[in-house]
Amino acid sequence: MTSTAQTTANGDALPPPSTSTSTSTSTSTSHGIAQVNSRPTTFITANTPAQTLLSLAYIRSVLIRLEDTICFLLIERAQFARNEKMYIPKAFPELVQREQWDGSWLTWFLKETEATHAKVRRWQAPDEWPYTSLEHLPQPILPSIDYPHVLHQTAVTLVHDRILDFYQKQLVPGITARWGEGADDGQYGSAAICDCELLAALSRRIHFGMFVSESKFQSDPASFIPHILAKPEPNRLELEKLITKPAVEAALLVRLEQKASVYGQDLDLDRSAPPTKPRSRQGSTNAISVRSDSEFAQGQAPSAEIVAAGDPHPLASSTPSAPTPKVAGKIDVNEVVKLYHQFVIPITKDVEVEYLVKRLDGLSQEEIDELMQQTD
Repeated sequence: MTSTAQTTANGDALPPPSTSTSTSTSTSTSHGIAQVNSRPTTFITANTPAQTLLSLAYIRSVLIRLEDTICFLLIERAQFARNEKMYIPKAFPELVQREQWDGSWLTWFLKETEATHAKVRRWQAPDEWPYTSLEHLPQPILPSIDYPHVLHQTAVTLVHDRILDFYQKQLVPGITARWGEGADDGQYGSAAICDCELLAALSRRIHFGMFVSESKFQSDPASFIPHILAKPEPNRLELEKLITKPAVEAALLVRLEQKASVYGQDLDLDRSAPPTKPRSRQGSTNAISVRSDSEFAQGQAPSAEIVAAGDPHPLASSTPSAPTPKVAGKIDVNEVVKLYHQFVIPITKDVEVEYLVKRLDGLSQEEIDELMQQTD
C-alpha cells in the first residue's frame, strides 16, 4: 500500500497498516477478521484483536460502509413527509396519557427501540452508543460479551444532543422539502422507524472518529502529547491538523455525491429515453470538484477543484454555469453531500479532538513519560 492511501474515508490521516497481507480469496487475516475480496467485515466480535479495530483497513472499511448505509437510510426517510409533530414535546396526548411521557414522539420511540436493543447487548459493543442514557435502559438478557478494550474510556466524547438538534431542525426538513414545509402524512410510525435507524447510523459514524484518534495517538504519542499538555489549554488546532487531510475530505464528498446520485435515481422515470453512453476516459481529468459553503447554501454547482490520484472520477467533468437542482430521483443529492460537508465531517473532528484532549486523563506522569518514549 502506498503512502497516498494512509487516510480514512473521513480524510483523517492514519498510521500505516500492519505489514501482514491477505489475498482476495482468503477468508481471514492474520488478525482473525473475516474478509471477502480483501475487505474486512465491519462488525466487532469478542475474538477481534484490539489492534485490528485500530488498523487502517478496518477503519476505512467501516467508514465507507457507513456511507452506503446512511445514503440508503436518507432515501428511506425522504419518502415520508417532515411530520414536524413527531419532534415536538407533548404533541401526542396518547403518550402523555398512556406512557406518562412528556417528551417528543421521536425521543419516546428512540427510548423504546434502544431498550429492546439493550436486551440483546447492542450497547455493549465498543462502537455503539445509545441516545437514551444507559441508566434508563434494561440490562441484557443474553450473557455479556467480553469485547476488546480499544478506547481510553475517560476520553470518550458523545455528542448525541448536537446530532438530534441538527437532525430535527435541518436534516429532516432538507430531505423532505419536496413534500412541502408543513407537510404531514400521518406516517408517524414508519417515519420514526427510519429516524431511529438513521440516527443510530449517524451516531456510529460520528463517534467512530474516536477510533481514528486512538489509532493516530498510538502510532505516535510524542506528536500529540505536547499539544495535549499545552498551557494555558490544549492546542486543539494543532491536534486537528495531525488527524486531517483536506484533499481526502474533498474526495469523500465527491464519492458521496456519486453514491447518492446512483442510489437515488428512478430508473423507470423515462423508458423512452436512450441509454446513456459510457463516458470516454480520453481527455478526462483527475480533478475533483468540491462546493464551498456559500455554494451549498445557494444550491450552486461545484467550482473549486482538488487534484486526486487514481482513475478519472465520473463527477470530475465541466460544471454547469447555472444551478442544477437534483430532486428528480428519490433524494436531493445536494442534501446528502451537505450533511457530510456541513455537519458530519466538522462534528466528527470535534469528537476526535476532544477525545485527544482527554486522552491523558487518569494517567500518571510516569505513564505519560513512557508514552513519550514510544516509537512505532
